[in-house]
Amino acid sequence: MVVVDADVMIEVLRKNPAVASYLRNDIGAFNIVLSAITIAEIQQGATNKENLQQITRFLKQYIVLPIDYQVSNIFSSLVQKYVLSHDTDIGDTFVAATALHYQLPLLTMNYKHYKHIPGLQLIRHRLKPLQGGGSFNILLG
Repeated sequence: MVVVDADVMIEVLRKNPAVASYLRNDIGAFNIVLSAITIAEIQQGATNKENLQQITRFLKQYIVLPIDYQVSNIFSSLVQKYVLSHDTDIGDTFVAATALHYQLPLLTMNYKHYKHIPGLQLIRHRLKPLQGGGSFNILLG
Protein backbone atom coordinates (compact mmCIF):
# COMPACT_ATOMS: atom_id res chain seq x y z
CA MET A 1 0.00 0.00 0.00
CA VAL A 2 1.08 3.55 -0.78
CA VAL A 3 -0.12 6.85 0.68
CA VAL A 4 -0.78 9.14 -2.28
CA ASP A 5 -0.52 12.90 -1.82
CA ALA A 6 -3.15 15.39 -3.01
CA ASP A 7 -0.92 16.75 -5.79
CA VAL A 8 -0.82 13.32 -7.43
CA MET A 9 -4.56 12.75 -7.10
CA ILE A 10 -5.27 16.19 -8.56
CA GLU A 11 -3.25 15.19 -11.62
CA VAL A 12 -5.48 12.13 -11.97
CA LEU A 13 -8.53 14.41 -11.84
CA ARG A 14 -6.89 16.62 -14.48
CA LYS A 15 -6.58 13.53 -16.70
CA ASN A 16 -2.77 13.49 -16.67
CA PRO A 17 -2.09 10.28 -18.65
CA ALA A 18 1.40 9.69 -17.22
CA VAL A 19 0.18 9.92 -13.64
CA ALA A 20 -2.88 7.75 -14.29
CA SER A 21 -0.71 5.14 -16.01
CA TYR A 22 1.86 5.17 -13.18
CA LEU A 23 -0.82 4.66 -10.55
CA ARG A 24 -2.51 1.90 -12.54
CA ASN A 25 0.61 0.03 -13.67
CA ASP A 26 3.30 0.74 -11.07
CA ILE A 27 1.32 1.24 -7.86
CA GLY A 28 -1.92 -0.62 -8.58
CA ALA A 29 -5.37 0.82 -7.91
CA PHE A 30 -5.93 -1.42 -4.89
CA ASN A 31 -2.68 -0.26 -3.28
CA ILE A 32 -3.62 3.43 -3.15
CA VAL A 33 -4.59 4.85 0.23
CA LEU A 34 -5.27 8.48 1.11
CA SER A 35 -4.99 10.49 4.29
CA ALA A 36 -8.22 12.04 5.50
CA ILE A 37 -6.55 15.44 5.10
CA THR A 38 -5.87 14.66 1.42
CA ILE A 39 -9.60 14.19 0.84
CA ALA A 40 -10.26 17.61 2.37
CA GLU A 41 -7.47 19.27 0.37
CA ILE A 42 -8.87 17.95 -2.90
CA GLN A 43 -12.47 18.79 -2.01
CA GLN A 44 -11.37 22.32 -1.15
CA GLY A 45 -10.53 22.79 -4.83
CA ALA A 46 -14.14 22.28 -5.91
CA THR A 47 -15.61 25.17 -7.83
CA ASN A 48 -19.30 24.46 -7.19
CA LYS A 49 -21.67 21.95 -5.59
CA GLU A 50 -21.82 19.66 -8.65
CA ASN A 51 -18.04 19.62 -8.94
CA LEU A 52 -17.74 18.79 -5.23
CA GLN A 53 -20.13 15.86 -5.69
CA GLN A 54 -18.09 14.59 -8.67
CA ILE A 55 -14.86 14.84 -6.71
CA THR A 56 -16.41 13.09 -3.70
CA ARG A 57 -17.70 10.23 -5.88
CA PHE A 58 -14.25 9.85 -7.44
CA LEU A 59 -12.50 9.76 -4.05
CA LYS A 60 -14.89 7.15 -2.59
CA GLN A 61 -13.10 4.42 -4.52
CA TYR A 62 -10.02 4.77 -2.30
CA ILE A 63 -9.25 3.65 1.23
CA VAL A 64 -9.02 6.65 3.56
CA LEU A 65 -6.70 6.39 6.56
CA PRO A 66 -8.16 8.23 9.54
CA ILE A 67 -6.45 10.86 11.62
CA ASP A 68 -6.42 9.14 14.99
CA TYR A 69 -4.66 9.75 18.30
CA GLN A 70 -1.33 8.30 17.15
CA VAL A 71 -1.35 10.24 13.87
CA SER A 72 -2.16 13.42 15.82
CA ASN A 73 0.78 12.82 18.16
CA ILE A 74 3.19 12.28 15.27
CA PHE A 75 1.78 15.39 13.58
CA SER A 76 2.32 17.47 16.72
CA SER A 77 5.88 16.22 17.05
CA LEU A 78 6.66 17.02 13.40
CA VAL A 79 5.25 20.53 13.75
CA GLN A 80 7.36 21.16 16.86
CA LYS A 81 10.49 19.95 15.08
CA TYR A 82 10.03 21.62 11.70
CA VAL A 83 7.64 24.59 11.90
CA LEU A 84 10.47 27.08 12.28
CA SER A 85 13.22 25.40 10.29
CA HIS A 86 11.16 24.21 7.31
CA ASP A 87 7.96 26.34 7.40
CA THR A 88 5.85 23.18 7.46
CA ASP A 89 2.42 23.11 5.87
CA ILE A 90 -0.33 21.64 8.06
CA GLY A 91 -1.79 19.43 5.31
CA ASP A 92 1.60 18.05 4.26
CA THR A 93 2.56 17.43 7.87
CA PHE A 94 -0.65 15.46 8.48
CA VAL A 95 0.00 13.39 5.34
CA ALA A 96 3.56 12.68 6.52
CA ALA A 97 2.32 11.76 9.99
CA THR A 98 -0.22 9.38 8.44
CA ALA A 99 2.42 7.67 6.30
CA LEU A 100 4.79 7.39 9.26
CA HIS A 101 2.13 5.98 11.59
CA TYR A 102 0.98 3.33 9.12
CA GLN A 103 4.60 2.70 8.02
CA LEU A 104 3.72 3.22 4.37
CA PRO A 105 5.65 4.95 1.59
CA LEU A 106 4.43 8.30 0.27
CA LEU A 107 3.93 9.16 -3.39
CA THR A 108 4.15 12.90 -3.95
CA MET A 109 5.37 15.32 -6.59
CA ASN A 110 6.46 17.74 -3.85
CA TYR A 111 9.63 16.10 -2.50
CA LYS A 112 10.80 19.37 -0.96
CA HIS A 113 7.80 19.39 1.38
CA TYR A 114 8.79 16.03 2.84
CA LYS A 115 12.49 15.30 2.31
CA HIS A 116 13.53 16.63 5.72
CA ILE A 117 11.34 14.17 7.66
CA PRO A 118 13.40 11.24 8.97
CA GLY A 119 11.91 7.79 8.53
CA LEU A 120 9.48 8.91 5.82
CA GLN A 121 9.90 6.78 2.72
CA LEU A 122 9.31 8.79 -0.45
CA ILE A 123 8.69 7.00 -3.73
CA ARG A 124 11.00 8.24 -6.47
CA HIS A 125 9.48 8.78 -9.90
CA ARG A 126 9.63 11.07 -12.92
CA LEU A 127 6.02 12.27 -12.88
CA LYS A 128 5.33 15.85 -13.89
CA PRO A 129 2.16 17.92 -13.56
CA LEU A 130 0.30 18.87 -16.72
CA GLN A 131 1.33 22.22 -18.11
CA GLY A 132 -0.90 25.14 -17.31
CA GLY A 133 -2.10 24.04 -13.89
CA GLY A 134 -5.55 25.37 -13.29
CA SER A 135 -8.83 23.79 -12.35
CA PHE A 136 -9.71 20.15 -12.69
CA ASN A 137 -13.50 20.52 -12.49
CA ILE A 138 -14.05 20.63 -16.25
CA LEU A 139 -12.04 17.46 -16.73
CA LEU A 140 -14.23 15.27 -14.55
CA GLY A 141 -17.24 15.18 -16.82
